[in-house]
Amino acid sequence: MKILSTSLLFLAALALPVTTPVAQSQDLRTHPLLRPPIANAGQKVVSRVQPTPQAPAAAPVTATGLFRGFTGLTQRDQRYANNGNQFGTVPPDQGLAVGNGLIVEAINSALSVYDTNGVQQPHLPSSGPSYATQYPLALTQFFGLPSAFNRANTTGTPNGTCGPDDPFDPVAIFDPETQRWFVAAVAIDAKPNCTSKKSSKLYIAVSQTADPTGAYYIYTVNTTDGADPDGNGPRFLDYPKIGLDHNVVVVTGNEFTLPAENYSDAAIYVFSKSTLEAGPTGTITAAEVIRKPFVTGFEFTLLPQMAPPGTAYLTSNGGTLYLASSNAGFNTSCSLAVWALVGTSTPGTATLKGPAVVNTQCYNEPSQAVIQQDGFRILSPLETIDPGDDRMGGQNIVFTNSQLMCTLATEVTDSGGNQIMAAAWFVLHPTISGGTLAATLTTQGIIALDNQTSFLRPAIAFNTQLFGDVVGAQVGPNDFPSAAFVPFNGFTPGSVVIARAGDEPLDEFEGSPARYGDYSAAMVDSDNSIWMGTENVRDISRGSASNWNTYLLRNQQNH
Repeated sequence: MKILSTSLLFLAALALPVTTPVAQSQDLRTHPLLRPPIANAGQKVVSRVQPTPQAPAAAPVTATGLFRGFTGLTQRDQRYANNGNQFGTVPPDQGLAVGNGLIVEAINSALSVYDTNGVQQPHLPSSGPSYATQYPLALTQFFGLPSAFNRANTTGTPNGTCGPDDPFDPVAIFDPETQRWFVAAVAIDAKPNCTSKKSSKLYIAVSQTADPTGAYYIYTVNTTDGADPDGNGPRFLDYPKIGLDHNVVVVTGNEFTLPAENYSDAAIYVFSKSTLEAGPTGTITAAEVIRKPFVTGFEFTLLPQMAPPGTAYLTSNGGTLYLASSNAGFNTSCSLAVWALVGTSTPGTATLKGPAVVNTQCYNEPSQAVIQQDGFRILSPLETIDPGDDRMGGQNIVFTNSQLMCTLATEVTDSGGNQIMAAAWFVLHPTISGGTLAATLTTQGIIALDNQTSFLRPAIAFNTQLFGDVVGAQVGPNDFPSAAFVPFNGFTPGSVVIARAGDEPLDEFEGSPARYGDYSAAMVDSDNSIWMGTENVRDISRGSASNWNTYLLRNQQNH
């Protein structure tokens, strides 16, 4: 979920619900980080001590033939895309897809395509969904929608008029099997005066060829659910994630009611992959929608699988696609859940098995904000950073070599007794025997720093050779928000590598704690290299509402 701003007149202490009219002098909308209501669920926290960090900090390194990176999209890029007919947006909510040496980056309000040297590729508007001539595109342009905020039309508000939809929380994935690119985002429908229509949509774009700069089929899915099968009324899909197998594309997310934004359920929208790839553009319905109300604590943020190139999609049980979730008790939890969508060969009748609960190392809900190094800023005072929560991290879990790899944020205690953020990682082995889903723990670990330094917003990827990376941000009293990663050889982690050190503190309009992330992303290219994207703060041209940028980096260990 994103926070939006279009001016600096009111910069902090504002948290308007989506149904609140926008005061014309402030021109500001906010979306909170949404979670289920929890009443002290989970085990009592006794100790958060992690006495010996498994991945000690390493000094910044110079790029080599194996590791390099470049600055991706920035808050300024997305604010001024589409001639500035956009909202300023924080945080970026990193979306990333890679394939055949090309990278698609999608953030909350913009999208771009790069080659492996960081060169933005030419856009092909004659055959694409957009009238823009070059990247970055506004997401509204990419999905063929009116502008999010038309500044020349003041009939809606004195500052401009809201478009019917402003897509957010974009996700992306490349299918090595069919050589197609998928981008999805969600939207809450808006009136011209920027209040909610109490309806919502899911947008899915599917490339018509292997070229991500060319034409896409654009699909619109009504996610309001007027039929209201569970009695929860109109809703919207938040925190969407995308996964696929040989048969289906799934978009998962957390459903919240409109306009109250109460948690409803975890939802899985299932689509026939061949149908999406065939076109034409238009309004469609999902082959089926599976909803899981919040009962066990695992029915929240179900991350679907990403199978790296060279991994065969499972055909057993009529086609199987795995998902995983943490226990959203928002306290201390010591287990994960594996789910399996089976029967995917017949989209529309697939069934969800699970949760298969696996006992693991304990992980902790963050209890306090993260401190950052002070430096040049224009929106004083120095802000702390929101550490997020302990839901599954990144865009996807990874399925390869019969194993599931996943990561999430956890709070631990450093050697000085300070609470810091770290990354817990897990490798799980799922099986289905006699129609029963089960899973066991293969290995696990913690990536932790020291001296009040946190590792934020982890995401994970592994290739078929079991080389992997966990990407995130290193932040602390002596660290501006910096892009960082930990390489894995097999399931053995190396040291934390600062891929691109930050230059300034995060400096945003909404005040402390400033939103960060909300997630990083990691994907595997066809040459087995791993591409990662995460938030970073460089000393470059900024937007008025924030100074964040993304950083995209490549690591290849298997030479």
